[in-house]
Amino acid sequence: MLYAIGDVHGCYQSLEALLKKLHPEPSDEIYFVGDVVHKGPQSAQVLRLIRENGFKLIMGNHERLMIDNFKEGRAQKELLMSYHGRESQMLDDIQYLETIPLYALLPLFDEREHQLIITHGYGHALLGKVSLHSLEFETRVLKERIPPNLTPSKAAKIQSRYFNIFGHVPLPMPLIAPCMAGIDTGCYNGNMLCAFSFPEKTVILQRALEHL
Repeated sequence: MLYAIGDVHGCYQSLEALLKKLHPEPSDEIYFVGDVVHKGPQSAQVLRLIRENGFKLIMGNHERLMIDNFKEGRAQKELLMSYHGRESQMLDDIQYLETIPLYALLPLFDEREHQLIITHGYGHALLGKVSLHSLEFETRVLKERIPPNLTPSKAAKIQSRYFNIFGHVPLPMPLIAPCMAGIDTGCYNGNMLCAFSFPEKTVILQRALEHL
């Protein structure tokens, strides 16, 4: 089974609690849709957990920002505090982040033969319009946002050959439709952290623990 996890944003306690609910088997794959760092208090711990367990991470705009800020000699205060002066660990994480993909197109299909693609931004704004292998797709997919008026009923009418799991835009509840799952549920804002299974398409939610 594959689980995709929404934007963690340094909320390590919430992530630990969600993983306990999932009870992943060794054969399960865990993907993160990006933005696991910044905003929350424990970005370093989140990255360590992901790397030590061999989980997969898709590039988000905050991973890109972390890389760029490091190269420019500046970083977010909460991020620096999470490393507690462990500059070598931070450098190692930066080098790791520079290797992660901008999206994952996987040989997995749902019951309607939609192929799974995991992105950070909203992929359906680009899929079918821009080549997956183009610089435009790779650049825009980090920040593409869902339309503000995209209701579940409107999302259900979208036709695509892909099933897109994405994050980036905080939602009060996951946006699930026949060809998509928007799973950023605003953990950092005190709402929930979301996991989504594929091809089973189940939703697992964990209330944010950092804001109790």
